[in-house]
Amino acid sequence: TLGVGEPLGATVTAEGINFAVHSSGAKQIDLLLFSSPEATQPSQVLPLFRTGDVWHRFVPELPDGSLYLYRA
Repeated sequence: TLGVGEPLGATVTAEGINFAVHSSGAKQIDLLLFSSPEATQPSQVLPLFRTGDVWHRFVPELPDGSLYLYRA
């Protein structure tokens, strides 16, 4: 889902995690989710949505402690 642009960072809720990152110069930002610290490839790649200079996305049912990276 779209998620919200505030607060910045990864915000854990009972329903999942909202991701928000600021970038005025990025043309696209993807959220890469990993299944374990040893994983060399992401298990999911999700595009973030842009509102102004903030990129965001809500991932339902994603547990606290999930491993992720941003790719711009």
